[in-house]
Amino acid sequence: MWEIQMNSALKTQFQYSAPILTCCWADMLVFFGSVDGKVGGWDPTTGHKQEIGEHGSGVKFVKWLSSSHLISGSWDSTIKVWDVRAPRTSLFNLNLPNKLYAADVQDNILVCATAGRDVLAYDMRTLNQPIYQKKSPLKFQSKCIKLFNTPDPGFVIGSVEGKAAVEYLNEPTSRNFVFSCHRDNNAIKSVNDIAFHPGGVFATVGSEGGIKWWNKEKKMKVHVMILSMCISEERTFFIDL
Repeated sequence: MWEIQMNSALKTQFQYSAPILTCCWADMLVFFGSVDGKVGGWDPTTGHKQEIGEHGSGVKFVKWLSSSHLISGSWDSTIKVWDVRAPRTSLFNLNLPNKLYAADVQDNILVCATAGRDVLAYDMRTLNQPIYQKKSPLKFQSKCIKLFNTPDPGFVIGSVEGKAAVEYLNEPTSRNFVFSCHRDNNAIKSVNDIAFHPGGVFATVGSEGGIKWWNKEKKMKVHVMILSMCISEERTFFIDL
């Protein structure tokens, strides 16, 4: 864990026995999922680690829901909800039609991107049947997915083909669109993550290390202009304006 306001100094760290695939914050606690199927918690202040639960395969998604509930999703095609106060026994299990690659939760909506290019959305208050189920508009494996709720609920999904798509959960479908975001001539890079800014724009990050900003309402890239730059004499600082 890094302290970004303290010269990016390494604040603390811990070693785990298997590769960690995903993590999330909950106040000052960190929850994570690993390739061995374990869901765990870590207190960076005390160093205490806790086993929350377990899946039958690698865990690709964890997110904090409330004061004590955590949700996780796995390659074993299940979504599970845990009470961290009473770990190792899930409160709810949801069986997906295929292997989970990415998921997100926002405002009682759960969206899942699975193998077979399936995208499913559920109402977290019931979780009986999907309220949305379609094939991804992207042609190849889904890599990441993020929900939005303004002005209408929907999601942005990214794939290994260097493309992303904006999809609304409700009609009209004419508002949906696909765009190339991490492609440069013949170089195609996976879209590894998506993040929304409170102002409404969102960013995609590619496996080439690039971050690009987009306006979904205007269906266009947000261009960031650098007017000036300089490097310190010690070559330890870089400034752009």
